[in-house]
Amino acid sequence: MIKPSFLYDRDTKILTATHDDGAAFDFFDVPPALYNEMIRAPSQVDFFNKRVWNSFEYSNRHHTVGTLLSYISDNIVGFPDDEMLNINSQTYENDTPLHIACIWGDLHAVELLIEAGSQVDVKNDMGYTPLHFAETYGHRRCVHRLLAAGAKPIETLP
Repeated sequence: MIKPSFLYDRDTKILTATHDDGAAFDFFDVPPALYNEMIRAPSQVDFFNKRVWNSFEYSNRHHTVGTLLSYISDNIVGFPDDEMLNINSQTYENDTPLHIACIWGDLHAVELLIEAGSQVDVKNDMGYTPLHFAETYGHRRCVHRLLAAGAKPIETLP
């Protein structure tokens, strides 16, 4: 079992979780009160998994495009096998790896996919773009990165 260690910077409000395998995740805008609650919890790991992991934007500095696509292929239903997966592959609902990274709020993954040439305005079956997901889940840094890469603001999408 991988157990993270935690480091918190009160000035930047960034919580870094470093796993014993070397993977490091930076979680943005974590309130000091939540961090204080976490360090007092009987199990910091349980508290982190329940209250931080899926609640804040993060950046996984361990990703490369290849490891990211492999992880997505292994963990998200509907994507093709590793050998067939590319940056613009789609699930049966037409979500791309960029849609998934925006749902997660993983800024580093979003940056990797954009730099590798992901289509920023591709729509899924519901008509949602990666920008829709980043905005819906409140991942501001991902929103800014998508807009900087040329994503059309939602109100201008047909």
